[in-house]
Amino acid sequence: MHMKKIFILLVILLINGLLFAQADDTLTNRSVIKMTRAKLADELIIDVIRSSVVKFDLSEDGISTLKNETVTEPVIEAMKKAAGTPQAPVSEKPPVPVQEKTQNIPASAVVPAAVLVPAPAGVFPEPVVSDQKSISTEVVAKPSAPVEVQNKPKPLTPKQKGKTETIVPPVKIEALKYSIPLKDIVSFHEKEFQDLTNYIIQWDKEIIDTTAAIKQINTDIQLVEIDLTLKKNAATTKYSSQILTLIAKQTFYRSRYKQAKNNLMAVGEEITGRLDDIGNEKARSLSNTYGETRQQVKSANANPAIVSTSAPITFPNLRIITNTTKYLVPVTEILNWHQNKIYETREVVKQYNAKVEDLTAKDAELLKQLEPVNRKLDEYGPKSKAFKTEIAALKKQKSGIEKQRKALADQMENDSSQLAEYLKQQISDCQDSLKERFEDIIMNVDYLFKEQLSY
Repeated sequence: MHMKKIFILLVILLINGLLFAQADDTLTNRSVIKMTRAKLADELIIDVIRSSVVKFDLSEDGISTLKNETVTEPVIEAMKKAAGTPQAPVSEKPPVPVQEKTQNIPASAVVPAAVLVPAPAGVFPEPVVSDQKSISTEVVAKPSAPVEVQNKPKPLTPKQKGKTETIVPPVKIEALKYSIPLKDIVSFHEKEFQDLTNYIIQWDKEIIDTTAAIKQINTDIQLVEIDLTLKKNAATTKYSSQILTLIAKQTFYRSRYKQAKNNLMAVGEEITGRLDDIGNEKARSLSNTYGETRQQVKSANANPAIVSTSAPITFPNLRIITNTTKYLVPVTEILNWHQNKIYETREVVKQYNAKVEDLTAKDAELLKQLEPVNRKLDEYGPKSKAFKTEIAALKKQKSGIEKQRKALADQMENDSSQLAEYLKQQISDCQDSLKERFEDIIMNVDYLFKEQLSY
C-alpha cells in the first residue's frame, strides 16, 4: 500500500507538469492529448477527467483531432460524460442523473452504518448520491459514474460450486447387528459439518462486504488526493476554498477509512468469539452423541445364532469450501476433521461387519454339523437301551459343538464390548482433538485479522 501511494504521487507530479503549465486548472482537449502522448494509462487519464473541471471541444473536428492523436475510445467517452455530451447507448441502464453543484460527499464512500461518523459541522452536509470528484465555485462538469471496485470477490452461497474438493459419490454399507447404531455418529458429523459451513458462508459474506467498503473508500481517498495535489501545485497563493473543502473531504474519508478498518477488526473478534463458543458446543454434543451410541451398541443383538439384523448407513463425501477469504481458511480445517471422522467411522463399521460375518458364518457351519447329530439322537430315542453307546457318543459330539457355538457367541459379545469401549475412548480423544484444533484455528484467525489485514 505504501509503495502504491508513492507511485501515485509520482504520477501526479508528472500530470502536474504536463497539464498545469497553463493559467488555470480547467481540463481541455490539449490536456488530454498531452497525457496520451505521455503514455499514461487510460484508467489514470479517466480518473483525472472525472476529478477535474473540464472545458472540452467535442465537435466533430475536436473528436477527429483526438482520434488522430491516438486518444482511445474509453477516454473520449469519459470526456463526453464529463462534459455532459450524450453518448451512444451501450446498455438499457438509465443515464446517471445530473447533480447540481454541491459540496456533498459521494455516497460511494458509505460504509456499514455501524462505522459511520458524522461529517464535520460546517464543512459539508450528509452524503447524497453523487460521484462528483471536485468542488468548485465555478460551473463544474457533470458527475461521473461511481468508481467500480476492481476484482471484487463475490460472496459464497450454499449452492455455489466454486473451488471445492473433488466430490465422489457417497458410500452405502449394510451395518450388521451391534454396528448399526454407528449411523448416529455419521449423522452427527454430517450435521456439524453443514452447520459450520453455513457459518463460514455467513462470515465470508460479511468480510467481503466490509472489505469492499474499505476498498471503495480507499479508491475515493486516492482520487481526492490526486485532485487535491493537482490544485495545490497549480498556484503559489493561499489555499483556495476549493482546496480547503477538498482537505476537509480528505479528512472525512480518512476518518471513515480508519473506522471501516476498525469495523473489520470487530468482525474478526466476533468470529473468534463465536468459534470459541462453537468449539465448546461441539465438544458437549459430541460427548452426548457418542455416549448414547455406546449404550445402543452395548444393548444391541450380539448373538450369532439369532437371525442377522442389518441397516444401511450412508457415508457422505461432503463438499468442503476452499474459496473463502483468507481469514476463514483456518476454519475449514474443522470441515476436514468432520469428513475424516466419517471416513474413520466407515472403516470401523467395515471392520466390525467383517467380525460379525465371520462369526455368523462359523455358527451357521456348526449348526449344519449339529443337524445330523440331533436327527440321530431323535432316531435312537425310543431305543435308548439298545443304542446306549451310540447315544453317549452323539451327546458328547453335540456338547462339543454347543461349546464351540457358545465360544462364538462370547466372542461376538466381546467384540460388541470392544466397540463400545472404542466409542467411550473416542469421547475423550475427540474432545481433546477439537479443543486443540479450535485453539489453533482461533489463534490463526486472530493473527490474520490483526497482523495481515488485506483489502
